[in-house]
Amino acid sequence: MEENKGNIFFIILGIALFISGAYKMYSAFNNGVKSTSSEIKSKIENKTEKKEFKVNEPFQNDFEKITMTEVDTNFTGYDEYMEPKDGYKYIMTKFEIENTSDDNSDLYINSSKFNASADGVAVEETYVGRNYESIASTITKGNKKIGYIFYEVPQNSQKIVIDFKPNLVYDDYSIKFIVQE
Repeated sequence: MEENKGNIFFIILGIALFISGAYKMYSAFNNGVKSTSSEIKSKIENKTEKKEFKVNEPFQNDFEKITMTEVDTNFTGYDEYMEPKDGYKYIMTKFEIENTSDDNSDLYINSSKFNASADGVAVEETYVGRNYESIASTITKGNKKIGYIFYEVPQNSQKIVIDFKPNLVYDDYSIKFIVQE
């Protein structure tokens, strides 16, 4: 009986030490994730306090520099079978995107980071034909990509804005490209 009590004691001690070690590992991991998370968030935010950008005003963080270089709010260069629906028009935006990271990280960019609205109502990206290069790309350090995004908006739209989220994990941070005020 005494022998069983000794075994039970060592089993309980072993379980307690295991739980204690697991908790310490979890705490260290969790603190590391929190500090890494806040470091990344500070890197994706704009290097200035500015949150709205017009044509040729670049947004830059530690990973990317993005400039809306051209806007056409009454775009008519679409393929003949791609006409906008009645009461709508196409707008064309052209972006230059540069990978400015300090390390050799690739920058993955696509139009899902760019969400447009017309007068506060979300509008859809559209395809207007094969003559225009998309912004979708993997950009290596120091390289650029120039591409287009098209949206279909009501003809009488007054204010057209594109919200850009540098990192889809941090939903609370975005900047705006002002297409039309």
